[in-house]
Amino acid sequence: MKKIIAILFFISISTSYGQIKLLDSLKPTSVIIKNISQFRAAVAYFEEAIKNKRSEHNFPKSHLQLAKNCLEWSQQYGKEESILRIKYYLFHYYNNQYKATPETIYRAKDLLTFNKFLEMEESMYVLFVLKLAYNDSKQYDKLLKLLPIYYDQQKKFGKPFGETDEDKIVEAEQGLIDAYAHLYYNIKNYKQAQKYFKLQLKYLKSIESHYSISYTRSSCENNIGLSFLAEKKNDSALFYFNSALHTINTKILGLKNINTTYLKHFINVINANKATIDIANKRYDTALPILDKVLKSSKETKETHVLLSTYFDLAKIYYYKKNGTYSLKYLDSIFAIIKSSKNDKMMVKSLNLKAKNLMLLGKISEANTFFTRHKNLIDAIEQEKTNKIYTEGTIKLDVENKTNQLLESKKVILQKEKVGFYQKIGIGLLLFIILSMLFVYKKFNEKTKIIQNQKVITEKSLKQKEVLLKEIHHRVKNNLQLISGLLYLQSVKHENSKVTAMIDESQKHINSIALVHEMLYKDDALSLVSMEKYLNELGASLLQVSPQEKIKYKKDIIDVNLPIDYATTLGLILNELVTNSLKYAFTSQNGTISVHLKEVNSNEYIFTYSDNGKGCDFENKTKNTLGQKLIKMLAEEIEADLTIKNENGLTYIFNFKTRIK
Repeated sequence: MKKIIAILFFISISTSYGQIKLLDSLKPTSVIIKNISQFRAAVAYFEEAIKNKRSEHNFPKSHLQLAKNCLEWSQQYGKEESILRIKYYLFHYYNNQYKATPETIYRAKDLLTFNKFLEMEESMYVLFVLKLAYNDSKQYDKLLKLLPIYYDQQKKFGKPFGETDEDKIVEAEQGLIDAYAHLYYNIKNYKQAQKYFKLQLKYLKSIESHYSISYTRSSCENNIGLSFLAEKKNDSALFYFNSALHTINTKILGLKNINTTYLKHFINVINANKATIDIANKRYDTALPILDKVLKSSKETKETHVLLSTYFDLAKIYYYKKNGTYSLKYLDSIFAIIKSSKNDKMMVKSLNLKAKNLMLLGKISEANTFFTRHKNLIDAIEQEKTNKIYTEGTIKLDVENKTNQLLESKKVILQKEKVGFYQKIGIGLLLFIILSMLFVYKKFNEKTKIIQNQKVITEKSLKQKEVLLKEIHHRVKNNLQLISGLLYLQSVKHENSKVTAMIDESQKHINSIALVHEMLYKDDALSLVSMEKYLNELGASLLQVSPQEKIKYKKDIIDVNLPIDYATTLGLILNELVTNSLKYAFTSQNGTISVHLKEVNSNEYIFTYSDNGKGCDFENKTKNTLGQKLIKMLAEEIEADLTIKNENGLTYIFNFKTRIK
């Protein structure tokens, strides 16, 4: 047996050495391409390099220059197929050398614009690389457009799918369904994600014959549960989590030849997902032992993303329990892991939670430092996105310019081969006309330059003002959040419940205003607020901190953008009305709050708020309360007609018009 192994090893080494020797023998002695023979020799060299999948890291620097010279020669003298092959060699080089850089992505997109290239089997490799690049860089909008093309090509070439045409189609369709499910989950379109995960689950149930399919089924059920959990539909989420555990217990556990270590870890992960519901319901002591289990198993299986999320959940629980010291301990574990693996999303959340813990412990100065780091990281991420877009645009423009120059050179060469005496005369006349036009153009050039300079100055000034206004909104939002944090510290320290309640109400008012400035900072419209998004987020945040956990929030809000003064006023009104409803309207945990915003005429709107509580005795109790005075004062602020109905609960109707600015 040892002799056989030695012989096989020797054959492997000999084959590898032979391939390297063949590749080296094919390497052209010069990077200059002047004729068809040199071009064909270079093509043979590139084909052998790709066939043996040798990393371009081992090639000399002349390799890239040779490919560029081949592209230039083929664009002047070659056919479309030879141009595409050289472009493919260049793409292959950049992908192996630098992976998913903007240069690699642009070259992949450029190749896929050619119908002839889509008929080549190499298109599958380019599509696969581009799919991974879009997913890793979270360019989900581009990935959504790419997926149908990718799976059409897979059906065409049948790799890596089944043997018959029917197998190829079915497997490709299921692959597309799985990709769509995860894509929609990543872009937070959870209803669409549920739709595709359920289609996948139906298919898996129909072919279940092996434990690996049962494993995939339980994973799919867990994903459906996660999508319901993201929508805060906890009952549906719990059903699918339990279904996933049932599949594992009845179809996988007890079988031979399975990785029990990872299976136990997967069970712990599902239980941790269920524990998320316990955290939301403030059952912290129930969730803690479950999270401790998944923490241990994720260390054993080295699943870093699960380890990070578990550390964060533990830190969050201890923050809610007002144990800042323990919470900071788990956050420090997160920072230690992130040092060796970049995770901007987790870093942003962890910095914010650490700042809140330091505020809780009374370490105001340190908290402000981490709030600043949190802000700077968000700004850096946004700047990185901007730089990436700029780099992609620059590369695209540079490649297009070079391509256009080469195409123009090709046209000039072809014209020189056919040019005759009369064509030379025509060119001379054309040059004379051009010079005459340049002479005339020169007369008007100075005025044109003045106009262009003024335009550039104006555009630059406008851009600076936009950036400044965004920064103002950002700073206002940060300052309001800081004030809210200081008020929170005061409320924690104060023993008088009435004073604490007043401080909490002030916090809510400040947070509703801060939310407006946060939305204006993130959106391109610097003075208009999306009411649908604003009222949804504000209402959800007000109910989230309520002890009455079963109060439903129904909304029917048109997609309209209103000026900041109207948005702020409506937000304060909603804040006050929700607070009143939670205090006085409901006698039990159940109840419904409804919010409607509709447009009745041009620039005329009706904002309606209602609850199905016990109503109010306006004559004896609430007519002159501070809350009612504040609501009426806010209605007057936007010149709204206010109607109050005390039927089946309490209803406020605000009819107002926006002033055209």
